[in-house]
Amino acid sequence: MTTMNRMTTDYGTQEATKPAKRIPRPAARIFVAAFVAAAGALAFAIHGGITTRVAAESSLARSTEDAAIPIVNVIHPKDGAPLEELILPGNTQPFSDTPIFARTSGYLKRWYFDIGAHVKRGDLLAEIETPEIDKQLQQARADLETAQANYHLAETTAVR
Repeated sequence: MTTMNRMTTDYGTQEATKPAKRIPRPAARIFVAAFVAAAGALAFAIHGGITTRVAAESSLARSTEDAAIPIVNVIHPKDGAPLEELILPGNTQPFSDTPIFARTSGYLKRWYFDIGAHVKRGDLLAEIETPEIDKQLQQARADLETAQANYHLAETTAVR
């Protein structure tokens, strides 16, 4: 009996000196199980993240290699429907406009190119009839003949 009393008293004194409560064994097992489950979930999440990144990297490498190969689509031209016509609004303007002036005044006798026609340097565009200029030319020729006649007369008079 004394041994039992000692155990009891030892047990009783230990309890009296330590005020903290002891966790019963089933609660400790639940805590350990929860800790192990949390650690397993964390390990599973890390493994899943690493696996996803490795798969994404390999997919990126495959798609990069596929994109590096140029794809060329060849289309052969075909005759369209001859009655199919597409009318679109628009207007055209030249790069530069060149005003055309006659060297003399007169009446238009003949026209060789229409408005908008393509011409080259040196092409004759039109002929102008100039009756006033023609009369002035005839008068100038007559004055020349008179001047030449007077010159010959003066030469003859000088020789006499």
